[in-house]
Amino acid sequence: AELLRERPVEARVDPAFTVLADTQADRLFEEAFATWLHEQLEHAQEGVRRSLRRPVKWRFDDDAEDGPIERLRAAARSLREWRDYAAPWRRPSYDRLMEIRRLTAKVKGFADLIARPIKRDDRFSSSVAIVSTTSQEIERQKRRVGDMVPEGIWDGWEAALVALADHRDFSQPKKGTGAAFASGVTREQVLATHAELLQDLRRFRDRRVAHRLPWESALACRRLVGELRGFFDCTMTEISRSFDEITVKRL
Repeated sequence: AELLRERPVEARVDPAFTVLADTQADRLFEEAFATWLHEQLEHAQEGVRRSLRRPVKWRFDDDAEDGPIERLRAAARSLREWRDYAAPWRRPSYDRLMEIRRLTAKVKGFADLIARPIKRDDRFSSSVAIVSTTSQEIERQKRRVGDMVPEGIWDGWEAALVALADHRDFSQPKKGTGAAFASGVTREQVLATHAELLQDLRRFRDRRVAHRLPWESALACRRLVGELRGFFDCTMTEISRSFDEITVKRL
C-alpha cells in the first residue's frame, strides 16, 4: 500500500484509495464469486463444467470440504493471488477424448476378466467390484448415445475414471488367496492387469495437473498445482479476467 501511495500514477490507482480489511476483502470476494458462479451455471465454460462433474472425495482424517463449489472457490482464491501474471495458462497436450476411449476399453476388459471368479466370496473380486459397476454404466451410455457422444457424457466418463483411480478399495484391494482366480486365469495375471490399469488411471488423473506454469518458482508451482488439482486444465485466464471485471464493477 505504501508503494502504491508513493507512485499512484504509475500504478494507475486513485491516490486517495483505502486498503480493505481482511473481512471486507473476503466479503467482496464472496459477492464476486457468487455473481460469477451464477453466470457460469447458465453458460458454463469447459473447465467449470468438468469440475462440477468431478466426484467428491472425503476421508475420516480430512476436515476440508471437497465439493465442486469449494473446489471452484479454492481455485478462485488462488487465481486472485496470481492474477497479475500476464502469461497465458497452458493446456495439456494429450488427446483427452482418445485417452477416455482407451481407458474405458481397458476398464471393460478388466471387468470382463474378473467377472467369473472361482470363489464367490473372493476378497480381491469384492475389493474391485466397483470396476464392474463403472464399466456397465459406461457401456450402457455408449449404447444409448452411439457415435455422437455429447460433451456432458465425455465429462461424466472422465469423472468416473478419476473416481475409479481414487476409489479406496479399488486402489488398495485385498489380494485374496489361491493361485487360480478364474477358469484359465491365474491370480497373478489378475493382479498384474489390475496394477497396470490402476497406473494408467492415476496417470490420466495426474496428467491434467502437469502444466508448464507462467512462472518458475517451484514452491509456487507445487502450491498452486495442489490447490487446482482435478480441473487445472480449464481456461484459467478467462476465469481470472471474469473475477477481475466483476470485482471492479462492485467497487
